[in-house]
Amino acid sequence: MLSGASLFTGVASGLWPIIGAFVAGLAIVVVLRRDREHRSFTRKYWAATRGYTYTASAPSLTGFWPGLPFTSGGSALNVITGTTAGGHPFCSFRYQVAASRRTFRYDVTAIRMPAVLPALCLTREPETATLGDGGQPVRLESESFNDQCHLVAVNVPFAYRALPPRLVTWLLGPGRALRSWRFDGAYLLTWQRGWPDHARLPGRLELLDELVRQVPP
Repeated sequence: MLSGASLFTGVASGLWPIIGAFVAGLAIVVVLRRDREHRSFTRKYWAATRGYTYTASAPSLTGFWPGLPFTSGGSALNVITGTTAGGHPFCSFRYQVAASRRTFRYDVTAIRMPAVLPALCLTREPETATLGDGGQPVRLESESFNDQCHLVAVNVPFAYRALPPRLVTWLLGPGRALRSWRFDGAYLLTWQRGWPDHARLPGRLELLDELVRQVPP
């Protein structure tokens, strides 16, 4: 027969692995929380030094724009807002949505334009050349443009007027960095898959300013 001391020792030895796993799990939670807090502080500091504002999330943005890359059930995270050098209010954020047991992340930036424009979408990826309001494919005179870009517009005459030859040339040159963009009312949005790279945000804002500047009134 086991003595009381032996029984206690046996029970305690059986609990040690459980206690150890609990302590290890708690330590991981603490480390992850501190890492998240550090990254949040870093983003706030980065934004503040450039005159921007950082917000951890903005639920109001998830349903603000229809169409790609937005779908139901997504979240707008790590939101940075401010004004571009060209004087346009902007917001840039990580759009995240879970679907088919996978998590999709998009780096989204939107600037407010001085005027409302008909819906138009340009992308280098044919499967994303679509508009929430419909639209139809548009081909321009430049075959290089047609080979590299896919253009969809709800107002075809506007698409021809909005993309004159000089803008097409720019889109095939410096503007290539804007892989997917569209006009949505008074907003110009651009997006790409993956995590946001805030270090590239100032350059992207310059490109969006230039794109708005080159669109004929």
